Amino acid sequence: MIPIYSANEIKQWDAFSIQHEPIASIDLMERASQTFTQRFVAQFSPEQPVYVLAGKGNNGGDGLAIARMLRQHGFDVQVIMPSVHPLSHDCELNYQRWLALGGTVLQIDETNFQFPNIPADAILIDALFGTGLSRLLTGWMAAIVAHINSLPNTVVAVDVPSGLWCDGLTEGDAVIQADYCFTFQCIKLAFMLPENAGYVGEWEVLDIGLHPGFVQQQPPKAGFVTHPLAVLQPIQYDRFAHKGTRGHALLGAGSTAMMGAAVMATHAALRSGAGLVTVATEASAWPLIQQTNPEAICAAKGALANESFQLQRRIKAIGVGSGWVADEEHIQLLAWLLENSSVPLLIDATALSLLVDMLPILELAALRIPIVLTPHVGEFDRLFGHSNNHALRLEKAIHMAKHYRLCIVLKGAYTRIVLPNGHVYFNSTGNHGMAKAGSGDVLAGLMTGLLAQGYAVQDAAILAVWLHGSAGDAAAKAMGTEAMTAMDIAKHLPQAWQHLNYTR
Repeated sequence: MIPIYSANEIKQWDAFSIQHEPIASIDLMERASQTFTQRFVAQFSPEQPVYVLAGKGNNGGDGLAIARMLRQHGFDVQVIMPSVHPLSHDCELNYQRWLALGGTVLQIDETNFQFPNIPADAILIDALFGTGLSRLLTGWMAAIVAHINSLPNTVVAVDVPSGLWCDGLTEGDAVIQADYCFTFQCIKLAFMLPENAGYVGEWEVLDIGLHPGFVQQQPPKAGFVTHPLAVLQPIQYDRFAHKGTRGHALLGAGSTAMMGAAVMATHAALRSGAGLVTVATEASAWPLIQQTNPEAICAAKGALANESFQLQRRIKAIGVGSGWVADEEHIQLLAWLLENSSVPLLIDATALSLLVDMLPILELAALRIPIVLTPHVGEFDRLFGHSNNHALRLEKAIHMAKHYRLCIVLKGAYTRIVLPNGHVYFNSTGNHGMAKAGSGDVLAGLMTGLLAQGYAVQDAAILAVWLHGSAGDAAAKAMGTEAMTAMDIAKHLPQAWQHLNYTR
């Protein structure tokens, strides 16, 4: 897992590294700049001229060090600085080192706002402002950003694009629109927000060797899951395992017009590793379920509100909502589950809409059993109220998860798994080809199957979301993002499991 820290925490991590490695701040800057330079040289050719835009703080110091190192690698490098006084201590040192190498600096300010004619094939390195920026760029600095954004050149940002507030959203548009962002040591929350995609471009985390003791002393409250086995241990079965020990999942899914949702959720639950999967749905649909998923068991919808049935069948987790319609029958079934279920409960799709009038019951239910909500953005807003942007929506999801003491899986790119303690895990797998009807049903079935096996809610959510995205990636590779369907995601779950196990 790659940690996600705030700007203030990153500053603390730098200070911790300087004190405990120990290392001088200028040497830490040199190491970060070397790491950036190595990555840059691996991608770009010395035949392309480079223009470094360096500010007067430590991000500018990085830029000046990078300019020096690139020149030593044979690149033709020019440096542009909006101002050279006053510079931060380490920026001043790298400014002098650049001059000592024979480098020159084109200075611009609001009275001399004259940019050179930059060749179209030149690479621009943005090192104007870093994570320490706490204000909006205005006036002539905003004009510099606008000018850079108007150019056709490829832009590579050092750590963060200038003007971007790394802890969330930036008001206005005075932010560098980078094509690439080579960020240091950890991911910034801003990278996870859709509104910032046009600023961040393709990002990559570079390990600059900050002291690992900081992460142990101050564990992050957010992280980016590159591989789930970094944060959980999968359940291990021995040779004496049988279908009973692998857990029994009960799905409440499907209706006359949306029985496909039940088919997909069931298929995914069967691919989760659960020993038994029962689908509580309309009797008229049982032949369809058993033709498409012959391993599944069918039951009447009333099984969802039948305690003796659930005890007799040893149901270990219940997932409801996929393919439901909003009617009195389903309202009563959901209410019964919230008031009486004794096993983990996953609530998805239409059941989330029904939940709007049951929030007091939900709060009480979460005291008794683990609960997972799996909304997409629209369902989340209908349930908890509209948010004007994804940053505010994430804040609300954290608040609601803590208030109701449940897990919220907020679906989308970098699906957010919000835990009852307010910690957030962002998922790394998946692609836009998954943004199709039925994808959420597959996730609901898969996660319910994991819960039935005894995975803790946190682990089931992290593992299900990662596997779901990995299966989507496998489907996209096999048939392309345009042609793939939600059922293709379910059918590629075996490849996702293999990928998980081969890379553990």
